[in-house]
Amino acid sequence: MQNLDLWLEFIDTREVMPLFEKNAKEYSIPRLNDVDWSAEPEYLVQIAKEKSFSALKALESERQYGHVFGWLLERGEKELLLQCFKYLLAQLRGGKLGSAKPSIMVRTMLDFLKAAPFLSVTFARMESWATLPPDAYELLERSGPKILQAHILSANGMQELVVDPFMRVLSQIRSMSLTDFANLVELISLTVRSPDVALDLLLECLERESTRILLGRPALIQHFVRNLMGIALESIDEAAQPQNAREDLLDLKLGPGDSDGYPVVESQLRIDVPAGILATTDHVRLTAASSPVNSATAQTYSIDALVESFQPGLATFRCFHPLPPFVEQCSWELQNCGSFVTTRTMFDAVHTLATKLQGCCGISEQILGTQKGAPGGCNLLPTGYTAKGNLNASQNAAVEASLSHPLTCMWGPPGTGKTYTIVEIIKQLQASSDNRRILVTAPTHNAVDNVMRKYLADVMKRGRFDTAEPIALRVSTDVSFDLIPPHMLF
Repeated sequence: MQNLDLWLEFIDTREVMPLFEKNAKEYSIPRLNDVDWSAEPEYLVQIAKEKSFSALKALESERQYGHVFGWLLERGEKELLLQCFKYLLAQLRGGKLGSAKPSIMVRTMLDFLKAAPFLSVTFARMESWATLPPDAYELLERSGPKILQAHILSANGMQELVVDPFMRVLSQIRSMSLTDFANLVELISLTVRSPDVALDLLLECLERESTRILLGRPALIQHFVRNLMGIALESIDEAAQPQNAREDLLDLKLGPGDSDGYPVVESQLRIDVPAGILATTDHVRLTAASSPVNSATAQTYSIDALVESFQPGLATFRCFHPLPPFVEQCSWELQNCGSFVTTRTMFDAVHTLATKLQGCCGISEQILGTQKGAPGGCNLLPTGYTAKGNLNASQNAAVEASLSHPLTCMWGPPGTGKTYTIVEIIKQLQASSDNRRILVTAPTHNAVDNVMRKYLADVMKRGRFDTAEPIALRVSTDVSFDLIPPHMLF
């Protein structure tokens, strides 16, 4: 027993097990030094080993071009890839590729920007595309948004240096669809992490060129662009707020297929992680937990993504940045940047209004401010409105305006009585001779509850619950049902 006491006193017998695994998996990436050149095609040996870029001119098919580009990217040879692209575009400019190759080569290079967006800078360094062979020029012109998209996805690495090449490419585009323009703005809001860089791309580049490249009514284009910019800036500011990463490390697996042209990955998630619950369309950032063991100086790879689906223990992500070759070999940290649901809904609403206009909104002219003269047949009350003593002059003016026009925008700082004004508008509409149903909505449950509370307090005080017909119905989750008297529910 004495020996046991001495053993317990001097020998540490307690082992503390960490709640979450902190050790990231070790992984390595292929290097040129490890290549068995005897097993590679001759053209690849000349290009990658001997740096003889003239061998690129001997390539005959998209498959060969794609093989060279993908092989170099897998081994982290970004500088060699840049030199290949520069060489090929210089040959294209000089008309040294023959008559059949330009379109094949350019199409392969453009398609490869999905995997290596940093290569888009080579297209920006070209002089006027209009002086290229016709087929190549038309292909570049059609692919302008694709090149701009690649610039955006490379912005986190290039930082402010991305602005000039982005503007160079944008200046060569003669026109752009509203859909392509909106997609670029949304991509910036999701993937550019520096607010200053995002601001430059949005305002100094896209907004400045919008009146030239977007075709349509000036009032419509102005409304479209300004609202897109406002939504994007708000989203960027929210995503830039400091967020804590999950405590567990994730293993990512390639998912089946893609989503809107972007790759999908999936991961099992521990359900006992604090703040570990995700929701569909959450904006997340996936960051490699360590660098490859054979390249300690390499930058830590990071991907912006949206949650495609989530259930306890499993999530799938749509990734905007290209997946690295080692995506399944390393451990990943996850940072939740907040929900993108409201932002996506606003983007979609602005896009739908701009592209469908009258078909989706009967008051589009009022929204755009292009209605000529007084609106006809829009007086909602048969008699004039009498100012109420419990409202001040501006509140009464707001009520009267809402009864006389199909669309009224009311603004006021907190505490100025907007909710009381809304309640009075509801009561006036109910008092009209027409049998109208009134729908009150708000971004949050609490905002709707505020209106409901004040409305109920007013009608109860006036003794208006002496009818068997329900006056109001609160539609929401069960959280707010206790605010409504039982006899008012259907």
